[in-house]
Amino acid sequence: MAEVPLNSTREKIPFTSSINFRFILIFILLVTVTTFLSGMILIYQGQRSLEDAVLKRNLTACENVRSKIESFIQEARSSVELMTMMPGIKDLDLFQIDKMMYEVISEHERLDPVAVLNDQGIMISSRNPSDQNKDMSGSDLFLKTKSKSYISDIYFSSDGQPLITIAAPIFDYDSFGRRIGVLVTSVKLRSLWPTLDRTKVGEKGVIVVTDRKGEIVYRSGEAKTGNVGSDRTVKLALEGKTGSVNHGNMLSSYMPLTGTATGSVVVKQPAQEALYGVAKMRGQSMVLLVLSIMIAIAIGLVLSNSMLVSVRKLLVGTKIVAEGDLGYKIDIKTDDEIGELARSFNVMTVELKKQRERAITDELTHLYTHSYFLETLKAEVYRAKRYRAKLSLMMLDIDHFKLFNDNYGHQVGDEVLIKISEMLKSSLRESDIAARYGGEELVVLAAETDREGIYILAERVRQKIAKDVIVEYEDKKLRVTVSIGVTTLTEDDIKRDIFPDDFMKRVDMALYKAKDKGRNCVVQL
Repeated sequence: MAEVPLNSTREKIPFTSSINFRFILIFILLVTVTTFLSGMILIYQGQRSLEDAVLKRNLTACENVRSKIESFIQEARSSVELMTMMPGIKDLDLFQIDKMMYEVISEHERLDPVAVLNDQGIMISSRNPSDQNKDMSGSDLFLKTKSKSYISDIYFSSDGQPLITIAAPIFDYDSFGRRIGVLVTSVKLRSLWPTLDRTKVGEKGVIVVTDRKGEIVYRSGEAKTGNVGSDRTVKLALEGKTGSVNHGNMLSSYMPLTGTATGSVVVKQPAQEALYGVAKMRGQSMVLLVLSIMIAIAIGLVLSNSMLVSVRKLLVGTKIVAEGDLGYKIDIKTDDEIGELARSFNVMTVELKKQRERAITDELTHLYTHSYFLETLKAEVYRAKRYRAKLSLMMLDIDHFKLFNDNYGHQVGDEVLIKISEMLKSSLRESDIAARYGGEELVVLAAETDREGIYILAERVRQKIAKDVIVEYEDKKLRVTVSIGVTTLTEDDIKRDIFPDDFMKRVDMALYKAKDKGRNCVVQL
């Protein structure tokens, strides 16, 4: 019997049972799962980063609104105190008092003088004739104005207008400063609303200000009244707390209204609007993830060495980007699907990086934000102390900036800030960090810069601004100057382990001395 060849009786192994198929399947699963998880992590990190940036911006808006309210009340207080020193008022001349009330009502939109009390607390002059000779000796208006002005809590008039009352003592300076009366004035908070309306929170965001009972004092976008004391964020603010919270459909920040008036400031923005960029990125990412799965299958079927190398680069790059390094580029220059995926992935990381940069960049000046600067300052101070590196600070303040806003409008003031910021950036090194620290205050963090170097830089910046920064208004050419304070981290600072706050206080003190010295100069501490 003839021998049958082995290969004639050998069964062919099914492809689905082959090691090659298993390897391809594992490869496909590995690429798919890794890409999917990395993409999800990247999306999650992007969302968290953008969410944090939005909440920080909203908290800054809260602070801005609170600052404007407190400044408004303080300015009103100063105006009332000045009124007490007007001729006739300080002498309790009833004719002059009535004349003053009429003039103030005509000329000052926010102030409404209502009464004058004598040294016994008796109302000797009042806009309401029925209150004439009314005894107010037991009221806070009289009891709390023995030596200083009194500011009431926010309350509402009969027609629902939010008001505060300011009572200022009238002193007889010829009799050792004895109080001889009290000027009582109402302040109309509604005159502040146009200023608050300039603070925007996206297209659909709202700003709410309440009194200490939760009654709405101001709401952006609409004239709405009512009590919102049961609102979670309002309740937290009225308890004296400051913070931010994500309600799921709403991103909210809150802080108490303190100082001269008590209440709350709350900023809310719909999450759909605030996180639009992330939602868009999620859709794009899902497309990219689906594409990556298809490419993985194609690679697995072809299984060439060059493709395996490209996949490894893709995996490494995806993991690095997922860990937060948005500047990493996947270096694949092939013309196949994997190369397209790498380019699309790089585009996505660039967009994420841009979103993060927008979150840390001041919208008006294009300098870094206050919060980003403080984070960088902490890191640089730590690095300087650890490695004995040189580190200097420079703080600029635009001289008489309030006059630009008051006399020529906020648009001119913004133009001044923009021009100075542009000139500042053009005068610095790439390693220097320039930020908008406050309204008109700019700050520069200069690494590897000693005491002499920061002074030379500051003086050069000051001279350049004084010479070249010119703002045109109508037929006028307005020149701008700045006051600059500078300081440098010393060996003594390193030995006593100086904190970043102390470093900032020192440069702020230098700036103050520059302004006290006459402005348009540099002072070094």
